[in-house]
Amino acid sequence: MPTLTKKESPTAKQIEEAKVAVKQGYLSQDEYNKMYGSATPTPAPAPVDTGVDKTNSYTIVKGDTLGGIAKAHNTTVDELMKLNPNIKNPNLIYTGGSLTLPE
Repeated sequence: MPTLTKKESPTAKQIEEAKVAVKQGYLSQDEYNKMYGSATPTPAPAPVDTGVDKTNSYTIVKGDTLGGIAKAHNTTVDELMKLNPNIKNPNLIYTGGSLTLPE
């Protein structure tokens, strides 16, 4: 994280990087507030584990197949179809689309 002298104002990029650092847990909200002020809202608390299977999201890129994505994420096409009921044909997925993956 770049440091600032008292005479410098932070750039938009530095502020955005600090926000990301707070969200990822590398920088506490208190540290952020000391550096940039408290104008940014406190990030939402971490989700509570409810015992329900967690999921990840994947963005489809050109050349992807459902079978290839399933293999890369240690799952099956059937499981991906269950998690993504919007997919009617496992042989027809679209670049830029989003898939829910099992965690």
